[in-house]
Amino acid sequence: MHATITTPFVDTRAADLGYALDQPRLDALEVLTVGPLELRLLGASHQAVLRIDGREHSEVVACLADAGDPLPARHDRPWGTAGYRFRSAVETLAPARFARRAAQLRDRYRIAEHALVCEFGGLDDAMTILVAEPTGLGWQTWHSYPQTGELVCTRSAVLGRAGHPSAEPQPARGIARPAVSAGGPSGPSTAIPAPEGARTR
Repeated sequence: MHATITTPFVDTRAADLGYALDQPRLDALEVLTVGPLELRLLGASHQAVLRIDGREHSEVVACLADAGDPLPARHDRPWGTAGYRFRSAVETLAPARFARRAAQLRDRYRIAEHALVCEFGGLDDAMTILVAEPTGLGWQTWHSYPQTGELVCTRSAVLGRAGHPSAEPQPARGIARPAVSAGGPSGPSTAIPAPEGARTR
């Protein structure tokens, strides 16, 4: 699914992203629902809401004043009877390479079944891409910052549940050619992209 958002692009840079878990639902501009998962586009990035064992859990990655802790490179914790795993990486690119990478991601996911590609008006290649696994037990996001040439990728998974592997994700080279998950080409890869030149946080 593809959407153009008229809301001005307000996120400034990757360093401003905050990270918080189990926050109340925030107002969303667009929502992608896959099974027990809602991927919610915010004016400042995303919120994932997942229902497990009759309870809602959430992940927020956003440039909000009260968004919580700085964005970690990795975080693991229990979610009910399941395990939650979060990984992130930041890639900084020269303008021409940034534009090519943004175009590759846009073209790959704008027609994918379980993906939401949102472009913000007023700034070329300012976008957020949210991709869910077909089971709803994993998701991957990209947040682009054209003014700084930064591309932030996050990968989240709920482990120990039927329909999702429990293996530790291994880094993959290249965002443009992510590995295809067992759920098919519309789902995200099982590893967070960590392209050459990327810096992890």
